[in-house]
Amino acid sequence: MKNFISLSMLILLLSITSLYSDKAPDRKPKFLSSPDGVDSEEITGYNGTNNPEAQKYYNSAVDAFRRNKPEEAIDFYKKAIEEDPRFVEAYDNLGRVYRGMNMPDSAIYYYDKSLKLYPKGVFANQNKAIVYFYNEDYDKAIELYKHMIDIIPESPEGYYGLAQVYLETLELDDALEEIDKAIERYQDEDSPLLGDGYITKALIYAKMEDIQNVKKNLILAKESGAVLNENMERLISSDENKKPELSEKETVIKAINWYLETPPNESNKEKIKEVGAYALKWIIDSPDVTVLVDTRFVPEGCGECLLAFMFAWTKYSLENNAKDKPEDACYAAVKATTGYYLKNKDLLGENQKYEDLIELEMEGKLRETISSILSEIDK
Repeated sequence: MKNFISLSMLILLLSITSLYSDKAPDRKPKFLSSPDGVDSEEITGYNGTNNPEAQKYYNSAVDAFRRNKPEEAIDFYKKAIEEDPRFVEAYDNLGRVYRGMNMPDSAIYYYDKSLKLYPKGVFANQNKAIVYFYNEDYDKAIELYKHMIDIIPESPEGYYGLAQVYLETLELDDALEEIDKAIERYQDEDSPLLGDGYITKALIYAKMEDIQNVKKNLILAKESGAVLNENMERLISSDENKKPELSEKETVIKAINWYLETPPNESNKEKIKEVGAYALKWIIDSPDVTVLVDTRFVPEGCGECLLAFMFAWTKYSLENNAKDKPEDACYAAVKATTGYYLKNKDLLGENQKYEDLIELEMEGKLRETISSILSEIDK
């Protein structure tokens, strides 16, 4: 039997890992510090309570929730709020308990209580958005996630939430854009949730039926510490020990880099000839690259220098999509070739033409000279 898993089954399996589940790890977003000059009575952060009775009830509620006794947790959280009506975290956690009990109206009621005290509370905004998501009120969920991004643009959470909503509504290009922003921020803060971002990205690609990118992102998720289930492991097992194949253009650029970085000495002679022949044939056959050669750029009598010029031009064109920008490609090629000449001057011998080009560059006149020569060639 083939080691096979259908995309529809993969989508189901990945959906189980959704971070909207109450079994997902608690998220710990960053919060805004108190701005200078703010009224001391205004709540500007998650600061807990100074009331010992409120704290005692709060701790009992947390313990009850962990023991899977939500009704008991609700009772304790409400007692904590009675002791300290400004205890933001108690309102937030009370909303979470109601969300887990599938009581969305009650959850939103307590999140709104929290946000009335602390409008910039990321926890309440995020979890309120999740309630709207569960109830398929995607417009309100999007509004709240965008509000989170306005509050703390460096936090991954708003972008991650938007990606989840856009995934659900099949706006897949938007979902990819937002999950990439979230992943970038997870990387910046070395977050343990980075793997979750890659799993979500894999799910987006599964919806796109792009199996290679599904595998790629599951591998990245595993490398980032995410635990994959058996079917996901089986999906990527055949690819884990394989290096990704280079495209044709990537292979050419790799060959060119090797050529430009390798001294043309006797020990490298045969390999240089082999690599040079391969790259030159690719350039001749390619409809994507046109190299303009002039003795004012490349002195006669130096075959290695001619190839270095052509290869450097080709590399710039491929990396910068510069087929119709000969001046930029030529400038990059001349600079790369003079660098090749300086690095291997003892092997190539001194060349006055290159010395002149180097001097033009030092005087800031090289690009102007190139532009003039190319204009003559064009005419």
